[in-house]
Amino acid sequence: DRAAQRHQQQAAGGKAEAGKAAARAQLPIGQRPARKLDRPVGDVLDLETGELVYANAGHNPPAVRRKDGSVELLSSKSGPVLAFIDGFRYRQFHAVLSTGETAFLYTDGVTEAVDQKGTLFGEERLVETLAAVRPPRPESVCNVVRAAVAAFAAGAPAADDLTVLAVEYVARPERFVRTFPPTQEGVAGASDFLDSCIATRDGGAEIAPGTAAALHVILDEICSNIVKHSGASGFEVDVEFSDSETRLVFIDDGLAYNPVAHVDPDLSIPAEKRPAGGLGILMVKKMSKSLAYSREHNRNFLKVSVGR
Repeated sequence: DRAAQRHQQQAAGGKAEAGKAAARAQLPIGQRPARKLDRPVGDVLDLETGELVYANAGHNPPAVRRKDGSVELLSSKSGPVLAFIDGFRYRQFHAVLSTGETAFLYTDGVTEAVDQKGTLFGEERLVETLAAVRPPRPESVCNVVRAAVAAFAAGAPAADDLTVLAVEYVARPERFVRTFPPTQEGVAGASDFLDSCIATRDGGAEIAPGTAAALHVILDEICSNIVKHSGASGFEVDVEFSDSETRLVFIDDGLAYNPVAHVDPDLSIPAEKRPAGGLGILMVKKMSKSLAYSREHNRNFLKVSVGR
């Protein structure tokens, strides 16, 4: 978190610097290596909002792979290659990444790679390659692009250096926390709290009705068990939303009890002959994506994840 905070502070102060960075990198033309022009792209990514501020000094256009699999080339140019015009002030541009979207930067060696016939790999083939990556994780994106270029070239000499960089933006999960008394009123309050959390999450639009119902069933079962059987002085409910799941964390200082280890009732046995109890926990297990228990500092922690 500290590293992320430092990055965030740098991003907050660096948004105005993306364009200046290219200008500061320039040297008088006479001091530049002969026949060499630098064409950098500078980026600042805001970890809180996903805003990408960038300046492009004649470089290949960065690509963004969106969540729906489409690929966008950020083709805006801030100005000429470095050192072409002494003291040139480079314009900065803005794009926004949603969580799970990936920015991809690359050098000429990708798009200017040629096959045995002299055909360029090109931007269109790069876009098709990026769109086909599954799963679109940064390492996979880089590996697939490099492999695609190598297969295309089929041994033809490299036209230029080939360097790739992929950065996936992952937003911090939304998290809500509240403590309740160990009573039925506390259970009802926890249910109301969950409703308010769902409503706060982008107006509730991203939480399907079936998911919301499952979350309520799980919350009611776990909180009721805490109130009836744990002897806790109270309980805490944490609600955490991410793009892939919703996680409920239940914390109490009652008697140690691991519901994950509870032996599920044998439903093949008639109800009147089956030992009482266990159906609620079984229902929680079936509704959840994952279920994890730990006992820390004399407190029970139960983490339940439900897919979105």
